[in-house]
This record gives sequence, structure tokens and C-alpha cells, in this order.
Amino acid sequence: MKGKKIQDFAMLGFAAALVSLVAACGGGGDGAGTGSGGNGGTGGTTPTVPTTPTVPSSTSPATDVPAATYSDLRATLFTQLNDFRAAVGVGKLSQDAKLDVAAQAHADYMKANLVVGHDELSTNTGYYEATPRSRATKAGVDAATWISEVAGGTALLPVSQVPMCLRMTNSVYHLQALTSNVETVGLGINDYACSIDMGVVTLGGVAGTPPANSSPVGNGQLMAANAIGVAPVEGSSVDGAMPAESPQPAPDIVSPGHPLMVRVRADTTADKLTVSSFTLVDNVGATIPGRVLVPTAALSGSTVSGAQADAMLYPGVAFFMPLSPLASGKTYTATFAGARNGTAISKSWSFKTN
Repeated sequence: MKGKKIQDFAMLGFAAALVSLVAACGGGGDGAGTGSGGNGGTGGTTPTVPTTPTVPSSTSPATDVPAATYSDLRATLFTQLNDFRAAVGVGKLSQDAKLDVAAQAHADYMKANLVVGHDELSTNTGYYEATPRSRATKAGVDAATWISEVAGGTALLPVSQVPMCLRMTNSVYHLQALTSNVETVGLGINDYACSIDMGVVTLGGVAGTPPANSSPVGNGQLMAANAIGVAPVEGSSVDGAMPAESPQPAPDIVSPGHPLMVRVRADTTADKLTVSSFTLVDNVGATIPGRVLVPTAALSGSTVSGAQADAMLYPGVAFFMPLSPLASGKTYTATFAGARNGTAISKSWSFKTN
């Protein structure tokens, strides 16, 4: 039920042979973040002490939300993001029109300055407010709402913006942010940038004001205790390679394949998802070499060979990173075994590569 400070993460990806730069913040580890690239980009946000909600509360993952009012590309992004979250089992997001204002202002700021990041400089063109939380405040979002943000910029045409934004599901830190316990969303998009601002409102009150860029642990949309969410989702088709992500989850892996995530409910920062086995095989039964990443607290108790602790991972998640890109046009089957707070769980699922 404690809050977890989010860091600024920057990810470099490629789409249609043009470089896309994206950044996310929304719950991560406690290490120092890095700034986003681009002219006039800002540095990382200094970590803050986690905040504990005074009356912790949560809600079950939403299977239905009110229809959005978007009449542009945001309508497609809203639908595709919610379809993905529903498939993972973490709940759909409701549109917040006030958060839309903040997100659009930030997307326009990034375009005006040809930068990608979360913090705005008051001396730059199109300045709205400094941080995701302060932008939400200016737009009228309740001060108790926790705000996290995923932002991206590209030189692609507008029609390419939606897949560029959702390309962050092919990552580690960005994926866990997009599948976190958030409940509301505001979207901003133009022909250079997009901003996905997400909020947690089911808190029952908080002690003080939420940090500038953060989501709490143990509130918002929480899965059932026996639920297991995975990505890529069952039966989906995905890119076989992973774009470069900064900071790199595994810097020594030069060209990793599409990462796999297992997610379970986490009510506190002490909750653990430990791993005893995490494997990936292709459609002819060949084993895919990879590395298992777990939150620092989950390393003890994880018996899978070669598991590495990552302080930027949320409680309740585990990742498998293939050591090289997955071959295209194949079906892959992942098998996970481990324990949630000591209770054994297992999951097997399949997906395809484009």
C-alpha cells in the first residue's frame, strides 16, 4: 500500500525506418532516473519518500468503461490501449477529460521544442507546467490523484502515432507502467508526439500530496489474488525484437528479443513474485536462451538459474528477456512457475511473431 517513486525512462525504438523516442514514468524502482533525449530535454526527477495512503482501498479490474468522446486519433489509441489492458487482465481505463487537457498540452510542448520527456522548462515554447502531476493540477484534476505518464515523439505521419505509442508494450519498464494499477487516462497526440497520462483515484485518502510522477502500490485496479496476467497476451502477434530502452534492463544484451512479463496482484511493496522456472520454446521445440529479471525483494526465493534483481521493477512482476530477437513467423510457448507470497502458481501461454 506504499507509494513507489517513478523514474524517467527513455526508450529508443524504430518504426518505418524512422527513430521514435518515448519516455515513461509510472511506478518503478528507487534508483535515479535518466533524462530524455532531444534538444532542451530535462534530467531525471529526484526520488521522493514513498507515501502511504491513510485508508488504502482498491477496485477490481474494469471490464467495461464509458465510451470515450474522442473524435480523432485518440479514439483509436484509447480503444487499443484498453483492449491490451483487458487482455492482460489489469482493467480498462476511463477517460478523464481534464487529464486529456494536461496530456495534450504536454504533447504540444514536446512538438514545439522537438523534445521527449516528462518535465517541461518554463523558458521553452508552449510551457504548460513542469511535471505530470502539476500539469494535471493546472488542468483541474483532483490533487489526491496519483499521476503517471508515458510520452513519445516521432517524425512519423499522424496515422503512425498510435502504433508508435503502443510500441512501448514491447519493453520492460514501459510495459509495467502501461499495465499498472491505474484507473483513468488522458491522451494527447499530434504529428510529432503523444502523451499518455494515467491516474489512480481509488485511494481512500492520502497522507500529503502524491509525488510528481508516480503511482501507489496497493490501490487502484488490483487483480484477484489468484489471477495471473501475461504479455505478450495469449494468441497475439508481436515484433520479435525489443527496441533499446534507457536505462537498459540488461545492458550486456546487445539485441534482446521481445520481453515476456508475468504480473500478479501486489498489495504492498513487500509482496513477492518469486520464480522457479521461466522458459520459452519455439514451434519446433527449440529452447530460446534468455534472462529472468525480478524485483530486488523477489531475488531471495527465486530458484531459477541466472535470475537477476532489478530495483526498477514493480512488486508482483517478473520478466524473461530473450538474448536475441525472436524469429519472425513462428509460434512461441512460454511456461512460468513460481510463487506469489509463497503460494505456488504456474502459467503457460503462446503467441506469434510478425
